[in-house]
Amino acid sequence: MTELAQPKARAKAGPAGEAKLPGQWRLGAARGGVEVKTFFRDKMAVGFIFGLPAILLVLLGSIFGQQAAAQGVTVGQLFTAGMIAGGIMATSFQYLAIAIAGQRENGMLKRLSGTPMPRSAYFAGKVVQVLVCTMAETVLLIAVGMLFYHLRLPASPAKWWTFAWVFVLGTAACSLLGIAASSVPRSGPAGRRDPHGHHQTRCGHRGPRGGAGMTEVPG
Repeated sequence: MTELAQPKARAKAGPAGEAKLPGQWRLGAARGGVEVKTFFRDKMAVGFIFGLPAILLVLLGSIFGQQAAAQGVTVGQLFTAGMIAGGIMATSFQYLAIAIAGQRENGMLKRLSGTPMPRSAYFAGKVVQVLVCTMAETVLLIAVGMLFYHLRLPASPAKWWTFAWVFVLGTAACSLLGIAASSVPRSGPAGRRDPHGHHQTRCGHRGPRGGAGMTEVPG
């Protein structure tokens, strides 16, 4: 039995004796778990991106919620739909633009590029994080709307289908815009200029008091 198991183990390990790397779907799912944990461990992201739409919905709805916006629709119900759209934009467009730019700034993207993980797995992880966070955001806002403003859920499968494809389309569009917007901010030390228009770059030498010196390069 041992002799028969050895060729199978070698086949799985590969011709060079190296372990076979996991597939892109598995890497993307694993990276998505890391991204979701990173999001919910960030107090600023949870407070200002995830929790802020629900807080604004409670505050604004408590003031104008009982006023009629249209026939059979209150302002609170209208605010709920608007905050769902705002929550999708915040957790996809806003967070991706900030997070990817921050990871590029602190060197995280450079370190990840030195690993065997393909780039597609990195963006798949971002997609998983956005889907999980936007779904959780939507469920939270719907619960707030039902609890405070008597929000009525769709009664037919056709309306749920409309809600689903609009949700997916909005999430995908905002995510792509967030990834594109993350390339707009320039890196800090490399793109910093002094008042005279010269580029300032950090060098390895020490200043008079042991601090890192600055060298001016004519722009």
